[in-house]
Amino acid sequence: MPATASSAPASDDVDRHGAVVSTARQRLRPITPYVAPAAMALVVGGMAAIMFASRQSGHWWGDDWALYLRQANGLLDGDPARAIDANRFTVEMSRGAVFSPPLYPWGFPLILAPFVAVLGNDLDRLTIVPVLSACVFACAWYLLAKPRIGTLAALTGVGAVTLTPLLLDWTELIQSEWPFMAVTAVVLVGLDRAAASGVLTRVDGAILPLVGLGVGATAAFSVRREGLAVVAAIAAAQVAALIAERGQRWWRNRSASRSMVFRLLLPHS
Repeated sequence: MPATASSAPASDDVDRHGAVVSTARQRLRPITPYVAPAAMALVVGGMAAIMFASRQSGHWWGDDWALYLRQANGLLDGDPARAIDANRFTVEMSRGAVFSPPLYPWGFPLILAPFVAVLGNDLDRLTIVPVLSACVFACAWYLLAKPRIGTLAALTGVGAVTLTPLLLDWTELIQSEWPFMAVTAVVLVGLDRAAASGVLTRVDGAILPLVGLGVGATAAFSVRREGLAVVAAIAAAQVAALIAERGQRWWRNRSASRSMVFRLLLPHS
């Protein structure tokens, strides 16, 4: 009897504690979906602050940035051919080995042009372009990593990946590395979502995501030629989806076969 009497208060304490915990969870439930995005915003904001705080004024002597700026200005002037001709003349009339192509892919100059229109050719101020590109890449990396390694590990990985010494140095330069990484990562997020939804090989699926993947692959290639690898990534995802859905036997139906071939080719056309 004494044992039973003494256990009753303890049971009441447990019940009260459980009720308090349950009430607290209910109060926090409305804000829970916003915790991870808020944490991500803080991480990306801190990353951008570090990039701006650690940069040094000026620019290195490499010539790539000058041609990127010349092409961006050519777009703003409405006469990109003039920029090409001027650079070709400089290269061909200079003594020694060829030091530059006639032009670079137009993707990065297209990204750069709006900032040049507002900020001019001030190299120090134009470094906002690689910093913003780094922020876009960080968000895309987080979206790819979170379903695979969890929220906390993905948040930690954002800083670990983007603040490495090499990538941190790139934020000081008017170069195409960060914009290329940003565009490619965004396309991979789209590809990941398309693969997860089954739209890559679903005969009656939406067409717009496939068009978006094709446009994204073109954008990545237009920033750097290495973006051609995005086409291979899309093809690999399509093959994986076909293998996973091999039981559907769509090839036995002529209409379904034509639709499938069209869907497979659309992102590459």
